[in-house]
Amino acid sequence: MSQLSLTLLGTLAITLDGQPVAGIESDKARALLVRLVLEPERAFRREALSALLWPEAAPAQAAQNLRQALYSLRRALGQAFLLTTPQTVQFNAADVTVDALTWRRLWSETQTHRHRRRETCRPCLERLEQAVPLYRGDLLVGFALKDSAEFDDWLTMERERLHVQALEAFTLLANAAERRGDYPAAQEYVRRLLALEPWQEVAHRHLMRLLALDGRRAAALEQFEVCWRVLAEELGLEPTEETRALHARIRAGEPLSAAMPLPPAPPTDLPLQLTSFIGREREVTLLSERLGNPAYRLITLTGPGGVGKTRLALQLAATLAEQFADGVCWISLSDAVTESNLILAIADALHLRLSGAQALRAQLLQALRHDRRDLLLVLDNFEQLLSVGGATLVLDVLRAAPRFTLLVTSRERLNLQAESVLPLEGLGCDLPAPDAPPSEAAQLFVERAGRARMDLSVGAADQATVAEICHLLEGSPLGIELAAAWAGEMSLEGIAEAITATRDFLASTSPDMPDRHRSLRAVFEGSWQLLSPEEQFALMRVSIFRGGFQAEAVQHVAGVSAATLSRLVRKSLLFLDEPCGRYGLHGDIRYYAAEKLAAQPSTAQEVAARHAAYFADLVKRREQALRGRAQQAVQAELEPEWQNVLAAWQWAIAHGDEALLTHLTHGLFAFCEAKSWFREGATLFQPALERMREAARADLAAARLLRRLLGRQAVFCRQLSQYAQAHHLIEEGLALPGLPDDEEHAFLLYQKSWVDFLQARYVQARTWAEASLERYRALGQPVGIGDSLYMLGWTAYELGDFAAAEALCLEARAVCAQADYAWGVQYAIYGLGLVRRAQGDYAAARRCFEENMTFCDAIGYLWGVAQARINLGLVALAQDKVEDAETHFQKSLLIGEQIGNEWVNAQSQKGLSAAALARRDLPTALTLAERSLALYQAMQDRDGMADSLLLLSQIALASGDLPAAHRALTEAEGLIQATENGFRAARALVQRADILLREGETAQARALLEETLRHPDCEASIRAYATAALAHKIKGDCLCESRT
Repeated sequence: MSQLSLTLLGTLAITLDGQPVAGIESDKARALLVRLVLEPERAFRREALSALLWPEAAPAQAAQNLRQALYSLRRALGQAFLLTTPQTVQFNAADVTVDALTWRRLWSETQTHRHRRRETCRPCLERLEQAVPLYRGDLLVGFALKDSAEFDDWLTMERERLHVQALEAFTLLANAAERRGDYPAAQEYVRRLLALEPWQEVAHRHLMRLLALDGRRAAALEQFEVCWRVLAEELGLEPTEETRALHARIRAGEPLSAAMPLPPAPPTDLPLQLTSFIGREREVTLLSERLGNPAYRLITLTGPGGVGKTRLALQLAATLAEQFADGVCWISLSDAVTESNLILAIADALHLRLSGAQALRAQLLQALRHDRRDLLLVLDNFEQLLSVGGATLVLDVLRAAPRFTLLVTSRERLNLQAESVLPLEGLGCDLPAPDAPPSEAAQLFVERAGRARMDLSVGAADQATVAEICHLLEGSPLGIELAAAWAGEMSLEGIAEAITATRDFLASTSPDMPDRHRSLRAVFEGSWQLLSPEEQFALMRVSIFRGGFQAEAVQHVAGVSAATLSRLVRKSLLFLDEPCGRYGLHGDIRYYAAEKLAAQPSTAQEVAARHAAYFADLVKRREQALRGRAQQAVQAELEPEWQNVLAAWQWAIAHGDEALLTHLTHGLFAFCEAKSWFREGATLFQPALERMREAARADLAAARLLRRLLGRQAVFCRQLSQYAQAHHLIEEGLALPGLPDDEEHAFLLYQKSWVDFLQARYVQARTWAEASLERYRALGQPVGIGDSLYMLGWTAYELGDFAAAEALCLEARAVCAQADYAWGVQYAIYGLGLVRRAQGDYAAARRCFEENMTFCDAIGYLWGVAQARINLGLVALAQDKVEDAETHFQKSLLIGEQIGNEWVNAQSQKGLSAAALARRDLPTALTLAERSLALYQAMQDRDGMADSLLLLSQIALASGDLPAAHRALTEAEGLIQATENGFRAARALVQRADILLREGETAQARALLEETLRHPDCEASIRAYATAALAHKIKGDCLCESRT
């Protein structure tokens, strides 16, 4: 069949087998052809076509005209392109090229293609790039049928529809070219747009800016003149103020910034790549299409080590960043071996704060449920996490964060139903045909070899050798890069011979080794042999590090100089992340280097010991700063070294190195406490405890270390509300025989006061705090003195001695400030806030709690933020600022749910209940009060239970349910009598007076109110209420609401 081509965009042109078609002279015949061609899927009724083209002719004459026109078309084009029956006519589009149909198809694909944003969708932009060369002008420009209004109307609508599409296409492509800095291309697209609509002032302005950005200032100023002239001629207008202002800026030489039609994606944290990306065009195209489609939310790149999974993922992340409104987040998991490692890596990369007693997994998922970011999350080197539940966590992340898309690299698939898998193999490495370009593998080898030896020339005669090298390495990018690094020291033939010899040796000594591993090991062995003894020494020793390392660390641990590190980087055996100044090893290279180190047991032992000692010392030198004003900076310094610190801790436990464990204990504890990693801290400390319990039986130094570990483990248990376990650990530490009455003894006494305080045993708590204060003062330890003082201040507050509480907290603040103990200062200020609120100085109380909140928020201590918000809510309630109070309680409740802290949840719900009562929303108040009571009962918190019961009594009284009010109050009074709290007794007295007033027992109520005023521990708000009630300023039927 002949090849027919129709050009409808612009001037009509018809060719058959490349030759212009003659014989279609009639405009009606051309119009008929165009109408049929633009709807090839439709069979037109003959009478409809006749009426369309010859509307004024009689039906018989119109039918005859149609037959004549069809005859002309058949004679000019041949029989095959028209499908006719006695009733219908249809165009046969097989083997026909129609520019307008091609345009329509490409445009339609951009409309139906699933993507996040068409403006940045690479496949859609590529389709538009294919389409715009077809648009040489509007549809059938200048063509019209004067005696067929219906045809002209149809043609006008089709022409306008395609015209609007073309304007949008040119705009999209110009913007895309501008975003990538291709100003000449952007200018061309804008000029094409102006050719269609010369009066578009916005386009003139865009072109002016593009010309200026391209350094063509004179052309930009000339474009302004063109704009002025066109607007005057076409519309009789002058340029707007915006255009004139741009002209003035260009004329003045002011710098311009590219006006982006989309907000730029936030900066990505992708590792810097210092070499070019070569090959994988098919994979990049396929994956770009899939990752741009919201239907594909989990894609896994699988393949053996060294096949290029990470490099391909990096290329995709960089290419697709702008398709995601919130960019790309890169997470390297090469050193992650547990679920906790994975969770913390994700949280750190996403800047999520995980804090509290709740399991890390629950905290992460809770935080993600509130995360509305649209981003691509790349999890690199995932395989070792499959055995510890990593795949199920990935699935949970997808469910919790519906706008996240995950790209995973792993040697194994995750085996999830939501997963799409692309297995990667080596680069193509076959010897190409004489005139074909080199294979991808050969291109990579030649480019990398050229870096190793700049004067290297690879001619046609060398292509076979290069192909042989790449074939021996099975196209492995890692193997090719390592082998290419040899080009500086041997010929191409020598490289091929060395790989072959090593492979043959490995085949004979390790016949069960997979071919691919044999290839990589062959390359590594070849690289190893090319290293100097100094370089071998260095590479072997740096394999001890986890998660990368700084030059200073490797110099101390392995004795490797910066110059040697640079040489290893040049030989592709190490990589350097220049912005961070951290070195690292590819996982496979580290594995092989670690084998070399293990083959020398004495050296391995020495390096591991030096590694542990270095990071123990690093933590030791930072432990004090972790509790001071610089703690954020110190945390940021230690976080990249966390895997190295953990390795040091585990080595010290395994070897029973008491000195290193002693060095690490304080800092590791301070870091975990500052991060609120209580559960993780307890897990880390438990094996050290077990090891030291055995050693302490015969070693006094081990017993001292055991006591230190017991005290810190007790803190973790206390923070996890495991009070009985914390008490047991403290008693075990205090009972260890033969130990001095030193700082660790004082620390245990201080922790004992904490445990009693949290269980409302305030007198006992005061006793232990006084004992710890005495010891700390004798030892001259300001941090311990500050801790003990604010604890005494808190117990004085709970016991109702507000004056003593104030004095003790003021003293604690001064001591802690002098010692640069930031946490102690904030604990003291918190105690002062409690006192100020009890005294009725709400402005001062609010300042204290706001300072607490600011401090805790800055360091990511969510529990502290929630505690401050709860108290700010109570202050707002006391000032009748109910809406402000509810805001604080709602935010603290969100934090409580995020960190899994039941005390925060109970306090928040109790506060919201009081606010609902103040608004007279009694059903809500009742529900929330009952929830808070249930939480307090589960925690055995007697003070919290009493508070909730007092609130339930108030709600019942406001509802008119006097029996329920009596029952709740009586139960609360029983709890208050069993505790040592002072001011809650005054709260109960005034509530009893409220009930008596409602019952008409005025004399008894007055007696209780007078007793309330005489109570030494009465809070200011309760005192004011009782005073007003006695003065009859408040009616009895609304007393409880006013007191709330």
